[in-house]
Amino acid sequence: MAYEFLEGKAKKEKKGGAYSFLEGIEEVEKEEFARPLARKKPEAGAKTPAGQAQEKSDGEGAASAEKKDAVALDLFASAKPSVEEPASAEAPPKMGGILGKVFSGELKPAAEHRPGLLEGLSGLEKAAERGKKITGEVLEEGKGYRIIKSKEEKTLTYLVSMPEFSKEDKKQLHTIEKRAIGEIDVDPEAMLNYAEKKKVFTEKVLELITENYPDVKGTKKTWFATLIVQDMIGYGILDPLLSDDALEEVMLVATNVPVYVYHRKYGMCKTNIVFENDEEAIKIIARIARAVGRRVDASTPLLDARLKDGSRVNATVPPVSIAGPSLTIRKFKADPLTVVDIIKFGTMSLDLAAFLWLAMDGYEVRPANVLVSGGTGSGKTTTLNCLGSFIPSTSRVISIEDTAELQLPVKHWIRLETRPPNIEGKGEISMEMLLRNTLRMRPDRIIVGEVRGKEANTLLTAMNTGQSGSMGTLHANNSKETISRLVNKPMSVPIIMISALNLILMQNRFNYRGKTVRRITEITEILGVENGQAKLSNIFEWDPKTDTVKPTGAPSKVKRTLADLRGVDLKAIDREIERRKKVLKWMVDQNIHGVKEVGRLVNEYYIDPEGFLERISSGKGKEKAEPEEGKKAVKARSKRGIVDLFAEDVKDTTKEIIEKTEIAEIVRVRDEKNPVYNVAMPTFSKDDKELLRDIETKVVEKLDIDPSTMKNKEEAEKVFTEKVLEFIRSNYSFIGPAKARNFTRYVVYNLVGYGILEPLLKDEKLEEVMVIGTGRNVYVSHSEYGICRTNLVFEEDEEVERILERIAASVGRRIDKATPLLDARLMDGSRVNATIPPISIDGPTLTIRKFKADPLTVVDLINFKTLTTDIAAYLWYVTEGAGIKPGNILVAGGSGSGKTTTLNCLCSFIPDTERIITIEDTAELQLPATHWVRLETKPPNVEGEGEVDMDDLVKNTLRMRPDRVIVGEVRGPEARTLFTAMNTGHDGSMGTLHANSARETITRLTNPPMAVPYIMLPALDLIIMENKIYFQGTTLRRITEIAEVTEGTGEGEDTVTLNIVYRWNPKKDELEATGVPSVLKQKLARIQGIDVKEVNEEIEKRKKVLDYMVKKNINKIADVGSIISRYYSDTGGLLKEIGGKKGG
Repeated sequence: MAYEFLEGKAKKEKKGGAYSFLEGIEEVEKEEFARPLARKKPEAGAKTPAGQAQEKSDGEGAASAEKKDAVALDLFASAKPSVEEPASAEAPPKMGGILGKVFSGELKPAAEHRPGLLEGLSGLEKAAERGKKITGEVLEEGKGYRIIKSKEEKTLTYLVSMPEFSKEDKKQLHTIEKRAIGEIDVDPEAMLNYAEKKKVFTEKVLELITENYPDVKGTKKTWFATLIVQDMIGYGILDPLLSDDALEEVMLVATNVPVYVYHRKYGMCKTNIVFENDEEAIKIIARIARAVGRRVDASTPLLDARLKDGSRVNATVPPVSIAGPSLTIRKFKADPLTVVDIIKFGTMSLDLAAFLWLAMDGYEVRPANVLVSGGTGSGKTTTLNCLGSFIPSTSRVISIEDTAELQLPVKHWIRLETRPPNIEGKGEISMEMLLRNTLRMRPDRIIVGEVRGKEANTLLTAMNTGQSGSMGTLHANNSKETISRLVNKPMSVPIIMISALNLILMQNRFNYRGKTVRRITEITEILGVENGQAKLSNIFEWDPKTDTVKPTGAPSKVKRTLADLRGVDLKAIDREIERRKKVLKWMVDQNIHGVKEVGRLVNEYYIDPEGFLERISSGKGKEKAEPEEGKKAVKARSKRGIVDLFAEDVKDTTKEIIEKTEIAEIVRVRDEKNPVYNVAMPTFSKDDKELLRDIETKVVEKLDIDPSTMKNKEEAEKVFTEKVLEFIRSNYSFIGPAKARNFTRYVVYNLVGYGILEPLLKDEKLEEVMVIGTGRNVYVSHSEYGICRTNLVFEEDEEVERILERIAASVGRRIDKATPLLDARLMDGSRVNATIPPISIDGPTLTIRKFKADPLTVVDLINFKTLTTDIAAYLWYVTEGAGIKPGNILVAGGSGSGKTTTLNCLCSFIPDTERIITIEDTAELQLPATHWVRLETKPPNVEGEGEVDMDDLVKNTLRMRPDRVIVGEVRGPEARTLFTAMNTGHDGSMGTLHANSARETITRLTNPPMAVPYIMLPALDLIIMENKIYFQGTTLRRITEIAEVTEGTGEGEDTVTLNIVYRWNPKKDELEATGVPSVLKQKLARIQGIDVKEVNEEIEKRKKVLDYMVKKNINKIADVGSIISRYYSDTGGLLKEIGGKKGG
């Protein structure tokens, strides 16, 4: 099979039984073999070839050979850019000579002549010849290589060897390759990674040799196949290096200089492979660049990209690389190192690994936020990947990288990748943009591959806003320098936000006792911030005497926090660490390999710690339980996404059916902590399925209806249902009424709905629907069971993209390669966030946060134990303010903690005589109010214009004479405007804010980007802290503290004092009074001219009303609002009526 290139795109064309990449590299190789353009070293004072070519262009003349040298530097100048990189308005310089003809298409390739193989063979023969001159101690020897330690050099040498071939052998080798090109009918693009391609092509070549060349046997046969495949789909003379899994990196530094490699065991080694001229290297760079739809030439001489197999490539060509082209390939390891491996290597100790395991898991209450810091090549990404193995399988993880390298044993994982700007400087999707978008995708954890710019501020903000368990890497030499880099440009993280970071892992690579090692040298906890400085404490340090990482004996804040949140003492935390240390030691002793296997065992421990410990004690821990008959996923098939697999295909043996509805079964299955949501599908025979496909195809062809012209999805569904049903009755009269209705439902789902997602959107108990890529299960967030895997899978990008395009069109937006992000609100109020390739690596993603038509009320919060009736009565009284001084309230907490729900409940206490204006990014509030104006921000268009932000709306609202201003989420300059409103008579203002504690809420308010002056803070009356807590295996949303804000006597943050009047008790799972006297009660009593006893009596009356609603389960928003309004208008009558009710 011949591979050639045409204008930057890999195109397939059947040609004599083989697919070819057209018109390009083949002819370049031919011409260069015939007349090599050798890079000549200029004499002292002489012009470089590039400079000579420039003189020629200026009319000063140059030799023909020199001109050809200059042309070689512009090898890809006329290549057509990829879709992501539109061509510049200014055309690249036209090339002359034969290379120019190749790229212009004037000269076609001659398939019968391929000199590249012989040229590559020559390069390896020369390498083998050089290797004969290198002597020394052989440290390791394998097929085709030796690693030599020479007395003359400190750097080890990696010698590539090969047998000697006669002239006749070479001729036969070339003949076999030509035949392989013509006869092997395999599409390399159908295979994801190079290893798979190489295996398939090698088998085909060996088969061809066996059948047609019986005289080629043994070692010669193997070498022939290796060299042919290397030339057809490989990387030339670099191929032997890329085939060795022990090599992490391959580095071409310049021409006429040895290629270097980094060996996992021996570190940096030089090789006996040398590129003797630029053209050899440029040809390899060409293949790489075109494979990823990019180009490298004199105008764009840099390439940084990820290959399909995950390997990372960086290349430079002249004029920026002075000594010739450079190339660095950081190989993708299909089975990366695990925590077991790095314990064995001595990178971390068992004690440290067990502590980090507990910190990353967070003991089901609060995972730690971690930065892995160190120098280039110190192993930061490997350690980050190992920490990822400790993430529970129940977590929703989103990773963001410049070049995807992470490999996590996590199913619910979305991988995002940045996109560089095109040659015009447009189209960039930066890490900060992706990180900001990620916060709208409702992640449990965020992982940033490398923090180095503005995204650091966003990541620390995420850590400050409840994204516990977030991680990243950063370049620094020690923990203090890590903090310094974070708070200074270009990261510019406010020092006060550093306290959201829990741990810094310092990792270094250095020479120790004659060999290169990677070690975690210190583990630092951030204790807080005092006087503008971060307080740091090293709890583990590397001991150079023993080469181990040991505890320092310093008390651990992480352990203390986990103990407090679990309601246990430190001894219980230490016992848990010892248990996990026992598991890790067992994995090391059992030589457990593979990131998936380590991840599986870790999650088995999470599901049943006692049982797992018992199994490993009895010697059965490594045995994997026999897998149950797996439920086949219901998949979207073909371009249309018609559902192929129905009920009879998806039988499953489960431990327990928890709940069963018309839509789905919710079941517990083996080896999964969270339940599985299995969508129920109708039972259709094979003939029925074929018939359904036929109906859908013909409906698409025959019915001329445009759903985009209809008012909403409901109308489109109604019209299409009528038309499709009529079509079936008219054209398929043999189909019975019940089956016709079933067929109609699924055809309409696909044509105007959301395909296989439709059943999920109809279940009111599902809060979110999450597509995380193609070929992967769809997930849902259930109001009772948390995040659940479903049995639905999209097989193809096109099916998801069809749904995304329909969503985007319905809100007047677009989603395509130019704008691969979508964040919008649907007509029914649901919130949608979507990404598509190239930024989402595993296919399109979609997160639908469903709009709840009947939101939770204060009665529901009491039933869920988020509130008690006496505390709810207190909040009712403060919110209403006795009709004199309504409270200014902020509800603070992390993402998904229930802040908006609590805010909505507080709004139910607002008297219906007041004028309310709400301001949100995405409208979610639902109030039982009539005099209510709803405002929503407007994002900028694709040109960055037309934005109406939160601050604009808050400022405008103050001109609309509101009684109450409610801000959905306070996070920027609007905070100051809101506090100005509070200080100028707009009492009763409320909002939500991301923070981890009441004190941190004050800190966030007074620092950028909010920057509320301290003098304004006393206008705030109450902070309600809410958190999402993983407690005893269950996800809980709890109000963890209620703090009254009063005027203080100091300066700065001491301008206000926080009185914690209620705090959550983790041992009892109850929100309890702290016993601290309520200043707000005293304040409201003083304003009314009454004493606190009378205030308490009023609160007690409201408690009776709430008790009544709870007992009668009055939990509809309109009904709750009606009873509260009745209380305001006829308190005595309502209380009498309640008291007279039976059981009241």
